[in-house]
Formats: sequence, C-alpha cells, structure tokens
Amino acid sequence: MSLEDDLRTVLRDRAAEPASRPDLLGLVTAGVARDRRRRALIAGGAAALALAAVVAVPALLAGGSERPPRPPAGSPSAVGWDVPRWEQPAFPLSPGWLPDGAGRPEVILMGTNTVLQYEWPGSVLSAEVGPVPGTWESEGEEDHSGSVGGRRATVRTAGDSDAGTPGSQPYVGVRWRLADGRWVQVVSFGPRTEAQVLRFAAGLRPGRVAGDAAPYTFAAVPPGLTLQHQSSGMACLAPPDEKVPDTDDPELFQRSPRGLCLVTTREPFDSAEADEILAIGGHRAAYYAGAGLLRVDLGAGRVLELDWDAERIPLSRDDVVRFAEGVRVKGS
Repeated sequence: MSLEDDLRTVLRDRAAEPASRPDLLGLVTAGVARDRRRRALIAGGAAALALAAVVAVPALLAGGSERPPRPPAGSPSAVGWDVPRWEQPAFPLSPGWLPDGAGRPEVILMGTNTVLQYEWPGSVLSAEVGPVPGTWESEGEEDHSGSVGGRRATVRTAGDSDAGTPGSQPYVGVRWRLADGRWVQVVSFGPRTEAQVLRFAAGLRPGRVAGDAAPYTFAAVPPGLTLQHQSSGMACLAPPDEKVPDTDDPELFQRSPRGLCLVTTREPFDSAEADEILAIGGHRAAYYAGAGLLRVDLGAGRVLELDWDAERIPLSRDDVVRFAEGVRVKGS
C-alpha cells in the first residue's frame, strides 16, 4: 500500500468523527510519521520519510566513518537548485458571513485545490475551491438539490455523521460549480443547520484570505519541484504534474500530501536502525539510506522528519544533506 493510500484511508476513517476531527491534520501527520518509520525499519528500511532543518555542523561519527563533505555549489548534484519563488497559498474567496464559534481559520494547499478551514472543539467548517471537486468526507444520509448564489448545487446531510459514535455531530455538505468552471465545496461537522451552511456558502465572494506564515522555508530546492501541499506543520514538494488530477472521480483523486514531504511531530526521537547519525543545525539527525528518511531531533519533544519516494524523486545522500541545511522551521 502506498503512502497516498495510507493517507487517504486515514482521512476517510477520521472524516466521520467530527468530535476529534479538529485535530485531523495532526493525527494524519503523526500517523504517517509512525507508518513511515515502521516501513523504514522493516527489511532495513524500504519506504518513506525524512525531514530536516537549519545549518550544518561537523558530522558525528557513524559506523566508524565520518560524513564526507557535501558537494560544492556547481557540482553535478547541485546543478539546477534554486531559491523557491512560488507564492504562499491564499484562499481565493472571502466569506461574507461566519456562524458563531467558527474558530480560527487555516489555509491549506491540497494539490490543485485550496482549503479554508475553521476549527473549534467538536466543530469543523471548511470551504474548498479548485479545478476538481472536493471529497464529501461523509457518506451522509441523503442528497438533495439546492442553490448557492443562483447556481445549482448538491446538498448532503446527516443528523449523526457517525451513528453510534459518542460525540458524533451533525453533518452538512454542499457542492457547486462557479461560472469559471471551478468547483466549490463547503463541509460542516458540528452544531450548524443546513440553512446556516448554505448562508456561509452563499457569502463566499471573490477575495483573498491569506494563510499563516509557512511552516518551513527553504534556501534552495532540488530542480523540478514545486509546492504540492502545505498545512500547519507539514509541507510537500513535488513535480508540477503531481498536482494535476489523475482521475475524474473526486473520491479517488489523490490530493493527499506526497512528494518530498516535511512534517513536525511531537514524540521521542528514535534513531533505531539508522544507517548514519549526523548533526544538522546542532541537532542529532538519523539518516536511513534505504528508506528515503531523515529524522532530526529539534528538542523539547519535537522531531522534524523528511521523506521522499526514491523512484519518483531520486535524491542522493548529499542532495538530502544540502536540502536539510537550508530548511528553516517556523518558530525555531
């Protein structure tokens, strides 16, 4: 099973649990990190994850040998690297009305689409816009026709988004298409009525909601990579074609984080079975050569990890070290 399949399974399993869904992204990133480490340890490390930070310091001894110096700028493994110039994600619609207790907004890049998400304990309200429809995130109980701003829409509702689960909340979703062909979808888990969700949807107008500062910034990135995913504490870089829909079915379109992914988790640093122990930015780092995985101990219970699919994104060890040296972590 691929990382994308794992992520999609986690998202779908959690989508029907609105009481815990406010921390969905945190659960996903932590779960993905655990799964990547498990794969890395099996058969000496056959799958994916790694992350990085800050500037390099002299390497620690690993396996009796010292890390060789990274290649100088202009060497074959450094050719084509550049400072990223992509714009930070911003939601292209502005809400004209918000229900009470919506919470603080977050802007999330999900492949070709952008999400504006409001979270509060036991409550999630999100809007998504882009060239492909968002996923419903719940099977619901029934679909019916509706209207948003005079445009035909599909409305999905459920009185109990996960029957039998304590704390489960009502669900309302609405999906429609703008005049320019983009899809818009609003999903609500929590104590909101269909009328309130439709009012929020109808109030979305052309505008701009800026996101928070990026969780990571980069001095330089490997050639051919652009921003594919960005959310709080997680980012993925991938070739541009990784952002293009690979299916017409919105329930199967792989919008999940993928590529060269960075994630910050809160857990003990574990260097078991690492092929090499390094020091990056004054922090211990564990490099798993066969797994596309680098883990950096940031201290205070935080671990920075970076992973990549070696077949899709072939990076040498020196490439990984070079990239890691140029990563800056928000708040560090």
